[in-house]
Amino acid sequence: MAVNVKTGIVVGSYARVFKAKENQSGDLKFSICALIDKSKKADIAMYHKAIKEAFMQGVEKGWWTAAAWKSPKFKKPMRDGDEEIKTGDKKPGIGYENQMFFNASSQGDPESEYFAPPEVTKPLNGKVVPITDQSEFYSGCECRLAVAFFPFNNKSNGVAVGLNAVFKTGDGERLDGRESAQSAFSDFAAESENLPGDTAQISEDSSEPFDN
Repeated sequence: MAVNVKTGIVVGSYARVFKAKENQSGDLKFSICALIDKSKKADIAMYHKAIKEAFMQGVEKGWWTAAAWKSPKFKKPMRDGDEEIKTGDKKPGIGYENQMFFNASSQGDPESEYFAPPEVTKPLNGKVVPITDQSEFYSGCECRLAVAFFPFNNKSNGVAVGLNAVFKTGDGERLDGRESAQSAFSDFAAESENLPGDTAQISEDSSEPFDN
């Protein structure tokens, strides 16, 4: 059982939606972190409601009692970016200020019977179409997610979030450290070619020459 949710617009961070990556437990996972601005109170309330519903599914299964909700050991997916910056779990400057967030993932091991790459899509001419150019979706994109909040009770108890699909709604400031082509070349954009100043430039922090 799970609580299926279609999110409002979020910013995707640590987006690993095309190629699975090992998590801290050594499991291959497709994953994304959904950043939700704290001003989106109705959306945040909806996610908390979904978490509570998934928690109650665990109660119904007999995995824990209602009292577990207040236990500090019970794991809940929704976290506060500002609080984690204060504790040092997150560093300022990567988009977590004034944000709530949760991580969503799916099985990334192709040998597993539960192998589930998320569908990564975008709107085109009024239709939902797959994104085939992987460079189109990056950490910092605005998107909506199809996710499932579900209870778990393996080595610990809690509620986790499964990732089903991603729908890109817009571009945003990159959070992965890479400079976009728009940022890098906007000064050179022009309708005609060979304008004055259209010459190569060496960056002040350029590295040493390659060895021959």
